[in-house]
Amino acid sequence: LVSSKSTEDIRFMPLLISELKLSKSLSESSDSSELLVTKDDADRILVDRMSVESNPLIYLINCFNRLLTLNASSVVKARSSVLDSLSSVNRLLISYLGLVLQSPEAFIASSDPNSITNEEICAQFTDMMLNNQVPNALIKSLVDRFENDDDEQNVLTESFTFVFNNLMLRVVKGSLLKPTFIESLRALNTLLQHKPLA
Repeated sequence: LVSSKSTEDIRFMPLLISELKLSKSLSESSDSSELLVTKDDADRILVDRMSVESNPLIYLINCFNRLLTLNASSVVKARSSVLDSLSSVNRLLISYLGLVLQSPEAFIASSDPNSITNEEICAQFTDMMLNNQVPNALIKSLVDRFENDDDEQNVLTESFTFVFNNLMLRVVKGSLLKPTFIESLRALNTLLQHKPLA
């Protein structure tokens, strides 16, 4: 749940880490060099990190991509408790990602003059799709999480309408000779593989 930047640039939130280490040392007698977080801790860490990230969308997608890598690790597969924790973190990530796509202002200070709208954050999501930074597994997870949401402002309807519009605009304005045309068609095809988005 940390930034993908080099360790020198990471904002570690030292107070939170100290608290987690203290909690662990009080509850366990195991080696304290490995800081394991509980499912409850993960929620708090995500919220705290999003509050200091300039772009929570990029942060959450990077977290999801790192989770995919961890889930594929043979070391992780051998530890069912770790897999359970990663599954819980995955569900949290997807829920927060839906909220960020729908209401980014909830995670970005309203006093910020560069505060971003959901249309702008969906445009960023589209750009990340075109740059192969959004795996199909993330789209599937979003669809699975929000397809039965009865809210009128459904995350899938509201957010992916912007994404589809962005992609269609690129296709219409594009040229068969430009790579962006093929990339946009490929992204549209990826979305249309999921029935609730079709």
